[in-house]
Amino acid sequence: MHFLIVCFVLVTQVVTSIATNNTTADTVRQWECTAHDQCPSTKACVQGLCSDPCVDLCGDNTTCTVNLHLPACACNHGHTGNPFVGCSLQVVPGTWPPIPRGKKQFYVEISKTADWHEAFMICLRNNSRLASVESAEELEAIRHLIRLTGRRLGQFWTSGSDYGYEGHYVWASTGTWLPSSSDMWLQDPHQPDNWQNNEHCVEVWERFTHQGYGLNDRPCQDKIYYICEYYS
Repeated sequence: MHFLIVCFVLVTQVVTSIATNNTTADTVRQWECTAHDQCPSTKACVQGLCSDPCVDLCGDNTTCTVNLHLPACACNHGHTGNPFVGCSLQVVPGTWPPIPRGKKQFYVEISKTADWHEAFMICLRNNSRLASVESAEELEAIRHLIRLTGRRLGQFWTSGSDYGYEGHYVWASTGTWLPSSSDMWLQDPHQPDNWQNNEHCVEVWERFTHQGYGLNDRPCQDKIYYICEYYS
């Protein structure tokens, strides 16, 4: 038995011929490259082929780019983490809500009082913001929290104000309009009334026990309790 191995090295192909008892078996493999610089700059030489080096390299929410044959993984805009493992949505200070798909919660502060501007800044410093009461359901949630504090007849700042335009109330924390016709305003007498032309900020108040809690305008410089909102 005789074996004859002949190797022909061409520019792009290696042919190995094996002859056994006058029978020849040819195994042919196409080679595109032997080094990265033989491939386009956006590809790399992988096992003799010019291939995309990004395939299966990066994790979720990432972008892979190739520069001079070398791949690089990066988290997508607004995401953070290890790009080779996976990235998650980044919490950017100043954005709201800070937790995507989080549930709005309220915190009633009864340990100290502040004027409206102070309350606004205190909530921000505590990674929250002065409350915006945007539905009857939210007003009811606040009512429940106030009852738990034992300060039933207390007065509590919200972020409502008509500083920008007299009589046009907005929630300063969100920029959402607060209509003067909203059912959340206290009645008997109907609020807001801008008493003595000096009431430009909005509180939550149970003026009379039979009336229940509602919104009322009062002087912004008054020091009262306040309500912050956050997401969890």
